[in-house]
Amino acid sequence: SLIGVREGFAQLRSMRVLGSFSVPAAGIETPLEILKVSPNRFVVRTTMGEGIEVLQGFDGHTAWSVRSGVGARILAGAEREALVKQADFFGDLHDLTQFRDVATTADTTFEGRRAWQVRYVRGTPDTLYEFFDQELGLSLGNRVVLRSAFVRVEVRTLVGDYRVFGPLRLATTIIQRQEGVETIIRIGFVEFDRVRDADVTLPEQVRALIP
Repeated sequence: SLIGVREGFAQLRSMRVLGSFSVPAAGIETPLEILKVSPNRFVVRTTMGEGIEVLQGFDGHTAWSVRSGVGARILAGAEREALVKQADFFGDLHDLTQFRDVATTADTTFEGRRAWQVRYVRGTPDTLYEFFDQELGLSLGNRVVLRSAFVRVEVRTLVGDYRVFGPLRLATTIIQRQEGVETIIRIGFVEFDRVRDADVTLPEQVRALIP
């Protein structure tokens, strides 16, 4: 999560994040690079075993994926929706116009810390609960229950190890737990306003798939 002054964040045009992505139970750990350009252009790059590079992105219109040895795909449905959310440059600031109701609903604990529970109600059945450290005021994480006609899945996200990068304070450890599987993102480096437009444009392999 990005925690900071909204006005300070709004003056930024782009950010580049370097770190790692891991799934300990599967023995997966890979370098991670994220490029974001305001308001909604995005590329994420990971490198799997044997030098297999995986790229995914959104250019404001098309969500796409390119994998070494497999080729390019145009993404749709849930895959596209997930990338669109990740591409939102201001997504972690919680645009309150996207929710029907926002309220502090409990004095509780989250991962062993005293926290205020804030409920964000969307226009869908999914309700997001975010937890803020009562002492520091920083987000500790959130939980959301995703529902469909057949399944109900709780996703729990923990954030911590905050560091200051430029005008922002960021969580450099992000842990997500879903159905017993834990994924971990660790951030080591962030820079602002150095991403070029060319860095987030559609790759040629993707352009060839667009009618």
